[in-house]
Amino acid sequence: MSLSAALAVGGLVALAVLFSGDATYAEIVRPDEEKAELHRGWVAYVTGRSGAQPGGSGAFTSLERAHMADVRGVFIAAQVAAVVAGLAAAGLAVAAWRRGALARLVRAAALAALATVGVVGILAAVAFDAAFLLFHQVFFPQGNFLFAPDSNLLAIYPESYFYGVSLRIGASFVAPAGVLAVVSHAALRRRSASA
Repeated sequence: MSLSAALAVGGLVALAVLFSGDATYAEIVRPDEEKAELHRGWVAYVTGRSGAQPGGSGAFTSLERAHMADVRGVFIAAQVAAVVAGLAAAGLAVAAWRRGALARLVRAAALAALATVGVVGILAAVAFDAAFLLFHQVFFPQGNFLFAPDSNLLAIYPESYFYGVSLRIGASFVAPAGVLAVVSHAALRRRSASA
């Protein structure tokens, strides 16, 4: 795994977990207490902190519940991937530091991750519906992600929620990746100036 991939995977998953919380949900959806409680229950379930799906019998259809079980699988796999990415990043950084190439590696990795996430973010911002559908087709090929407009799951998670979370994740990733690139570039310039 390259450092840029490790940064992207680890950073994006960490931000997805961070922005799945109550504050972001309340800011975007402005839910009543019942929706807020269901959101908390779904987040606990999909992140693996709870084994039980929220809502009583009849609150969600079997299709909605099956989709959320699939979301849980993707979320848990993503969290495992983020841990592996973090360990890989640490190993790559230590190896580069020992060779005296840490700043160069960090600059290249930060720029690559920044460019990749930036391009995907721009595409998602201008064609969110298409990007959202593609994401679901890739991660949920079984197709159980299309619901009727009056779906309880869509009432809790309107498209505006996913759009707002996606923008927050993208913007929050770009800023530190840019800082990493600038700081490592400055370190390289100082090193070459003093040589």
